[in-house]
Amino acid sequence: MKCVRLPLMSVADILSVVRPARLVNPDTLLDAIAERTNIRLSKLPHRGQLLIDENVASPRLGSKVISGELMEYLLDGDYYTYDMEKGYTRHAISGPGDHGIIVKLGTPSIINHIRMLLWDRDIR
Repeated sequence: MKCVRLPLMSVADILSVVRPARLVNPDTLLDAIAERTNIRLSKLPHRGQLLIDENVASPRLGSKVISGELMEYLLDGDYYTYDMEKGYTRHAISGPGDHGIIVKLGTPSIINHIRMLLWDRDIR
């Protein structure tokens, strides 16, 4: 039961679901409720890191591109200078089994939004 992060559960769930099951010592439940109420939610033991206003897809944080063409450009931070040959990562849409562009983050993270620059220099 040490792997269950009780402080991340709502107090209502602890009282109405966990407690009636009688699988956890009542003192442990009280400790979890106390931890939840006395510590900021962002400081509780989440599965992923939460970095406020930070690009977690950054080589500085251990992220890397593992699939796609021209992989070295995706995480370089430069979104102004690009053309048909350099400055962006791409992949061919080939149907089933297409892996697309895959970025492996340095650590498990809580992501609240994703920004993408799509190709906008089509001359057709």
